Amino acid sequence: MADGEKKNVFEGIDETVLSTEREIEGEEEGHTPVGPYLVIIQGPKQGFRFPLRQGENFIGRAIGSEVMLEDQSVSRRHAKITWTPDGWLVEDAGSKNGTFVNGKRISEKVTVGHGDIIQAGIYTLRIITRPVPEEEVKSLPPDWEGKTVMMGVQQEEETATIAEEARAVQEPKAAAEEPAAVSEPEAEIPIPQEILEERRRPLWLRVLLISLIVMVVAGALAYVYFEIMTKPPQVATDVKRGSDMPPQTGEEAKKPVEPGLPAGSQPVAGGEMTGAAAGGAGAEKLPASIPVFLDFASNPLPAKVFFQGEELGSTPLKTQVRLDAGKTYSAEAEFDLQEIDEKYREAQTFVVGHEEPLIKILFKGPIGVLKVIELPRGVDLYLEGYFIYDPFKARTAKLDNVVFGKPVYIPFGKYIIELRGEKELAGSGEYIKDIKYRREVLLTEDQPVLELKVTEGDLGEFPIEIISIPTGADVFIDAAKVGKTPHQGVFPVGEHTLVLRKDGYFEHKQEIRMDKNIPVKLEVPLKTTVAGEFINAGKLLMQNGRFKEAIDKLTGVFNSNPTPGETAQARYLIGSCFVHMGDLATAEGYFRQSVEDAEMKHPSLLGLVSVFHAQGRIEEAIPYLVEVFLNSRDEEVLKEARALFQQISPLKSIVYITSTPAGARVYLNDQLRSEVTPLIIPGVPLGSHKIRIEKDGFLPQELRKNFSINEFEKIIVELQPVQQ
Repeated sequence: MADGEKKNVFEGIDETVLSTEREIEGEEEGHTPVGPYLVIIQGPKQGFRFPLRQGENFIGRAIGSEVMLEDQSVSRRHAKITWTPDGWLVEDAGSKNGTFVNGKRISEKVTVGHGDIIQAGIYTLRIITRPVPEEEVKSLPPDWEGKTVMMGVQQEEETATIAEEARAVQEPKAAAEEPAAVSEPEAEIPIPQEILEERRRPLWLRVLLISLIVMVVAGALAYVYFEIMTKPPQVATDVKRGSDMPPQTGEEAKKPVEPGLPAGSQPVAGGEMTGAAAGGAGAEKLPASIPVFLDFASNPLPAKVFFQGEELGSTPLKTQVRLDAGKTYSAEAEFDLQEIDEKYREAQTFVVGHEEPLIKILFKGPIGVLKVIELPRGVDLYLEGYFIYDPFKARTAKLDNVVFGKPVYIPFGKYIIELRGEKELAGSGEYIKDIKYRREVLLTEDQPVLELKVTEGDLGEFPIEIISIPTGADVFIDAAKVGKTPHQGVFPVGEHTLVLRKDGYFEHKQEIRMDKNIPVKLEVPLKTTVAGEFINAGKLLMQNGRFKEAIDKLTGVFNSNPTPGETAQARYLIGSCFVHMGDLATAEGYFRQSVEDAEMKHPSLLGLVSVFHAQGRIEEAIPYLVEVFLNSRDEEVLKEARALFQQISPLKSIVYITSTPAGARVYLNDQLRSEVTPLIIPGVPLGSHKIRIEKDGFLPQELRKNFSINEFEKIIVELQPVQQ
């Protein structure tokens, strides 16, 4: 061969296509391909060979592929191996799991040669271009990844010598069997594995082995004929295993049963099955077993995975198994909550589909997180939990060696958290563990994280919630007013005096003693006074429209030793009755008296606004209405004020302007107002308006406002002095 000339590897190579199962498993009888071809060295059907032709050879699951690999881990068109004058080229064909050459994933065309390794899915194949059958399924060395695995020259020479011996043995036999007139082109002589060992075996041993093989095959064929061909097929009545199998007796019970197959479905020669598995009349068809990748994950922490009675490992975990298509399986995960010495198991079921090579299984336990951010010194942390999966059983745990910020995994549920510290028993010198802090909390899927932060100062106070019936009572703690009911606050540990006061009701007084941080909730029903009973009766009559009777009942308040607040409330209610009866002058008198009480001031001002509006005295009504808008915090009073405002000025707005300092001139749309700040400008129409505010010695301010219908606008301006 001239230098630089490349040899065609297909010259003299038989191109028989292994298309039938017979050809794949054992090759066509009397003919063994000697290259080039791919052979499976790891994976299902190990040792199968796939001849390679000139041009493109596809590797994949698709029918018609030159190298057809039947597994879901292999794409329909997985890879392509092509012969070129420069040698064999391998490239990935857009597969899902990728193609590997000598342990490295490829992204472009890669040149391969004799002995190189190609991986597609779960299959590992070796390319053979020279006649070395004893090496084609040689196991991979431990450190083969990333290396080119080649066969030794000495082994190739030895194999060539053996091939010559095989040719010499078979040529006389071929000459005797075939007619002399027929001329066949010389073909490559296959090299059976038996001949490779022939040199080391004596002739008598070879004859004995051949005789034994013939006898075994003949006996197997006879067994098949009598057991299958001459007997009616068995009807499968139960294909379950274990305790569900019907009892067997006699010779049947002595027959070994192949693992994974039901009784009566044992394999016989040629891979056939008897009984139900053979598909006889009335037989139940067994599901097809396919390779499946199981991808286990868990949340919110790793868990041990159990499948088919075995522990597989901890999540995240991926494994490959062979399962029956269409069958439902169950797997379990065990969550180990070490801090509270609790284990929780969760099961997940899944169905194996024909086209599902990867099944993802997520175990999501009903588990939350407790994070301890800060704790006082000298206290122990205790938990009492009622878990969501067993809510009627209390579990207690003491958390030792708490690490701040580290998640403590606990199941969802209701928890009582306690901090306990030492407490001396009445100066006796003896100490006990006493509760210093206590809270009840819920850990749910919506609130899966609980942060616990308790400082030294928190142990010196406690939260309190006070509710009165009816609400709106003044709350006094140690003679200091702290708000109205319902009230929530935090008070120092120790002894306190609580007082609730509400007009029309007797004063409520009680002592509170608390020496630990435990929430306190008080619900106090208030009792009415004599004057309060008259007020409540008058309100009921007013609700029924019986205003004259209500006035008679309310006047009884003044003769029952009322408080100032009860007197003001009775006068306001009487004035409201006279408004409904049309006696506006009398109503105005009662409102002007009740307006003097701080609690009744704003309701009484609105009473005067309603009287002035009915009398057409709008200019007198607006200042009272503005005062309510500016100063009231009672939503019910403000709601009534907005309703009166809409009656008084249904289309136009009111502007209240104040300045610091006061006494500034105001221009509305360049027209000077007669009043100075603070002032009220009623009747402002819909639209945009320019407002200018001036005061001697200060810089003027100008702004533009857009007003809608029936709007109250409050404008506050801080004037800046002129720099000298």
